Amino acid sequence: DFRQPIDPTHRTLVVVPALLSSAAATQHVIDNLERAYLANPDPSLRFALLGDLKAAPERLTGRDAAVTEAAVKGITALNERYLAEAGFEPFIGLVRGRRLAETEGLWMGWERKRGALVELNRFLRGDSETSFEHVIGDTATASDTVFVITLDADTILPRDGAAKLIATIAHPLNRAVFDPKRRRVTAGYGLVQPRVGMSLPAAGRSFFAWLYSGVTGIDPYAGAVSDTYQDVFGEGSFTGKGIYEVDVFEAVLDGRVPDNTLLSHDLLEGNYLRTALVSDVEVFDDYPASYTAQAARLHRWVRGDWQTLPWLMPRVRTEDGSEANPLSWLHRWKIYDNLRRSLFSPTMLLLIAAGWYLMPRHGVLWGAVMLAVLFFPAYFSLADSVLFPPKSVSFGTSARTAWRDFGRDSARALLTLALLPHQAQLHLDAIVRALWRMGVSHRRLLEWETAADVERRMGAGLG
Repeated sequence: DFRQPIDPTHRTLVVVPALLSSAAATQHVIDNLERAYLANPDPSLRFALLGDLKAAPERLTGRDAAVTEAAVKGITALNERYLAEAGFEPFIGLVRGRRLAETEGLWMGWERKRGALVELNRFLRGDSETSFEHVIGDTATASDTVFVITLDADTILPRDGAAKLIATIAHPLNRAVFDPKRRRVTAGYGLVQPRVGMSLPAAGRSFFAWLYSGVTGIDPYAGAVSDTYQDVFGEGSFTGKGIYEVDVFEAVLDGRVPDNTLLSHDLLEGNYLRTALVSDVEVFDDYPASYTAQAARLHRWVRGDWQTLPWLMPRVRTEDGSEANPLSWLHRWKIYDNLRRSLFSPTMLLLIAAGWYLMPRHGVLWGAVMLAVLFFPAYFSLADSVLFPPKSVSFGTSARTAWRDFGRDSARALLTLALLPHQAQLHLDAIVRALWRMGVSHRRLLEWETAADVERRMGAGLG
């Protein structure tokens, strides 16, 4: 029962893996960690900053001291502030040192976020051979951690969100059943993914953010969603924010992924662990304030998706060799579906051009058909709102909401049309780069940049 204190046998660590690019960025993550604690105080919960220093050509740089000092001072100050209230130190800081990544030609945190979580699990199970150079706070009870809730740097964990996630994954009908021979979760779930909504402040940062943020707020009925994979097949997809069982994570994934090959690890980890999507538990996230930042993030996502291509093959590589692909056809379909989605913009642009070239007399009609494809979601949503209005809401209120949503959906479709050539070029560039790096150069497979760094580098862009 999430309304009761969390049982000590379900001790959980809420962790935020973050790239500590500056002292200000470090303090921002620490402030968000404090908000998560204030919304979820419990004797069986700890909150951890899991920090990586920014990749550099050398192991140590002149900025490192300021960043690590900000992490040490920030976590220490939080523990001093809440020690009397909690009766223990609720905050932990773990900052990794850089290692040489030969394929990247840089010194960086081993395997980026995937490596950070792997090393965190090993640290929680007493492994001293990790790259954590700065351990801040009391870690005496770290080995008692059963579950880990992982969040992004800007993710908001609302009140009782942690308890709801723990109650869900710890329920006897959901608890993971692990087969040690096949190294697979055969029943239950090793990972639970909450619904991710957009926060109100993030949606108001710019017109672009408002356009793509969708329904915002905390009304579970206005924003309730369904997921086809969960509803039909009993499994959802992991998107990087959720709760997992430490021992199951280690037992299933240890040694399964070769070093310096995987950029987007979330979907693959979710496939291995069996993921449940819980749409009535929600966390809130930010949306990039500019198109330039979103485009850079999309480019990274597409590269990461195509780097999962080997997991469609009959055999897959591991740290020590190879093994028969343990993923089911459903899991492989999810990977394929991501690849298919990345080809949408290039295919749409090709179809428009081919129609005009091959059918010059019907070019206008062909263009109208393509427009109908782009605008279909907006008109389908409007028809759904008109034909099936909420019974508990007056017709006038329902009509105004439907019309407002239709206007936003139409504007988004128009922007999609205007950006279609750039989106096609962006997707093709990401696909070609990923295939080249996987098959030929074997370098820069872990290339990554935060949205904040992109916005600082490229300016505000289309906001």
